[in-house]
Amino acid sequence: MQTSRMKLRLLTLMLATTAIMSEYTPPHITYPVSQELMVVYSDMFHIKCAADGHPFISYTWYRDDILLGDTDNHVKAYSNGSLLLLRYSNRESGYYQCRAKNQHGTSVSVKIPIFRDIKAESHSVESLPPIEVTEGDPLSLPCDNVTDTIPAYIKRWYYESKNEQAEITKRIGVNDKGTLMFAYVTKEDHKNFRCGLVPPKESTTITLYQPIPVNVKESPARDKIVKLAYKSNNVKGYVGKSVKLVCFFSGRPEPTVEWMDNKNKIIKESNRFKIDDFGRSLEIKNITEDDEGRFTCTGRNNLGLDSQTIDLNVTSGPLRIPSIAAETVALTKRIVPEGKNVTLNCKARPAFGEHTETPVWYRNGEILVKENLTDPERYSFNTDRTSLIIRNLTRPNDTACYQCNISNSEGYLFYDGYLRVIESIKITRKPESYIKVREVEGDIDLSVHVTSDACCLRSYVWLLNGTEMKISDFNKSPVFNYSTDCILRFQKDYVDESEWMKYLGNYTCIVSNSYEQVQVSATLSLEAEPIQDSLQDEEAGVQLWVILLIVGLLILLVAVIIVVVFIKTNFPRNTYPLEKTELKHHLNPEEDLLNQSFQEI
Repeated sequence: MQTSRMKLRLLTLMLATTAIMSEYTPPHITYPVSQELMVVYSDMFHIKCAADGHPFISYTWYRDDILLGDTDNHVKAYSNGSLLLLRYSNRESGYYQCRAKNQHGTSVSVKIPIFRDIKAESHSVESLPPIEVTEGDPLSLPCDNVTDTIPAYIKRWYYESKNEQAEITKRIGVNDKGTLMFAYVTKEDHKNFRCGLVPPKESTTITLYQPIPVNVKESPARDKIVKLAYKSNNVKGYVGKSVKLVCFFSGRPEPTVEWMDNKNKIIKESNRFKIDDFGRSLEIKNITEDDEGRFTCTGRNNLGLDSQTIDLNVTSGPLRIPSIAAETVALTKRIVPEGKNVTLNCKARPAFGEHTETPVWYRNGEILVKENLTDPERYSFNTDRTSLIIRNLTRPNDTACYQCNISNSEGYLFYDGYLRVIESIKITRKPESYIKVREVEGDIDLSVHVTSDACCLRSYVWLLNGTEMKISDFNKSPVFNYSTDCILRFQKDYVDESEWMKYLGNYTCIVSNSYEQVQVSATLSLEAEPIQDSLQDEEAGVQLWVILLIVGLLILLVAVIIVVVFIKTNFPRNTYPLEKTELKHHLNPEEDLLNQSFQEI
C-alpha cells in the first residue's frame, strides 16, 4: 500500500515538474556575466551567449551598441548564441553585448570589452648616451620609452641579451613604474642595462629596448644615510581588488624597510598583506573601504632612518548590497499573480566618499519611458528611482524582461531580470458560508473548486475550528468523503444525530501555490441562526440599553434643573424688597431697623 502511494506521489511530482517546464518563461542570460577584459590573440575569435527561457530563444550581438548583421563578412552569428569573428583585427575591438529574445521578453547581457592584443614593438638597438655616476651614489634607470600594449606587459631589466636578466637584490630593485633602482652603485654596475617587455601569460617573447650604458666612477667606499629615492603617489585601490605600494630608499649599507598601516600598526606578512622585493613592496589583497588612509614606510640603516607616507584612496564602481532576499535590492526572476502589485528594485551603494548616479531603467532592452507602455498610469518610481512599482498586474502586458544600470566615474553595475505574470488562483465553486445540518438531506458538500496557472503545483489544507485536519483524521472516520484536491463531503447519515456535535464548527479550505494563497470557510451548525449573528444581536441589545440609560439620566438631570429654577423664582427669601428710589439714594430700611435695635439694647 505504501509503495503504491509513493509511486503516486512521484508521478504527481513528475507531472507537476513537466507542467512547469513546458510553460512559457521570459529569457534570462546566464553567460556572459563578467565585465572583465577579454583579449584576442589570434585572427579567429569565438564567444557564446547562453540563456534560459521557453519557448525558442533567438540571439543577437551588438558591438558598441551597433547590431552585428549578416552584411559583415567577418562576422558569423549562429542561432545557438555563438558569435564567430574571422580575421579579428583592431577594427573589431570594442564593447560587445548579447541579447536573448523570445515572445515574452528580451534579456540583455553586460557589455564585455573585447580587444585585439597589441604587442610590444622594438625600437632602434643603438645605445642611448651613457649615464655617469659615482660609486656609492644612488641611481634610477627609467623604462618609459616603450610602446603601449594590450594587455599590459611586465617590465623587466636585462644586461646585453634576453638570457642575462638583471638580478634583483637588497641593493637593486624595480619600482611599480618599471624603473630600475639602485640603493647605491658599485664597480660591478659598470655595464649596459636594457629594459624589456614580457607578456603576462608567457615569458618566451621578450622585447628588449635600447641599451643604457652606465659608467661608474670609482670612489672610496663610505656609508651613506637613508634617503627616499621613490615612493608610490596618488594610489587608487578598488574594493575587492589588489593594490601595490612601493617605497625605495637609497643608502649604504642597504636600508631595511618596515611598513605601518593606516592605524599606525606594524604590518606583518599575512593572507591579505604580502611584503615583497626585500620589503620595498607592500601588496594589499581584497581591498576593503577600511583600508583607505595613510600608510607609512620606514627605511633604516646604521646611520639613521627616513619615514615616508603614502595615501591610499579606496574607491569602486557601484557595489552590490548584500541581502538575504535578492529581490529586495536587485532585479531577479520574479513570478507574481495577476492583480497583485510588484516592486522591482535596482539598488547599489557607493564606496565611502563616492556617489552613484540615478539608475537608468530598461524594458526588453529599451529605455523605459511611458510612451512604450500600454498602461503607463500603473507604473511609477520612488523618489530616487531605485524602485519601480507596477500596480494591478495584467497578463500578458506586464510580462517582460527588465534591466537597470547604475554607474559612477569608476564603473557601472548592471542588473537583468524578468517579471512573469501568472494566472491567479480563482474560486469557481464554494459552499454556503453557513449550513444548517438538519435542513440538508443527504451529504453536505463542502468542496472547493479552483483554477490557477498551469505553472505551479497547488496544495490544499483543511482546518476545523482553526486546527489542521490530517489525512488520518479523514481515513479513520466514515463521516468524510475526502480527496487531496479540496473535495470534502460530510456524510451525516453515517452517524447518529447525537454524535454530530463533534463534527460541527468552522471548516476552512486553504488553497496555495508558491506565489499566493486563498481560503474559503463554511460553518456547520444545528442553530437556526448563525451564532455570530446572535452574538451581534446581543451586542446590539447591550449597546441600545446603554444608550437608553444615558438618555434617561440626561432627562432626569434636566427635570431637576427646571424644578430648582421654579422654586427659586416663585418662593423668594423673606427679605425686604427695595424700591428703585431707595436704591437710588442708597437707602436700606432693613439695615436701619437692625441698627436701631442694636442702639436700644
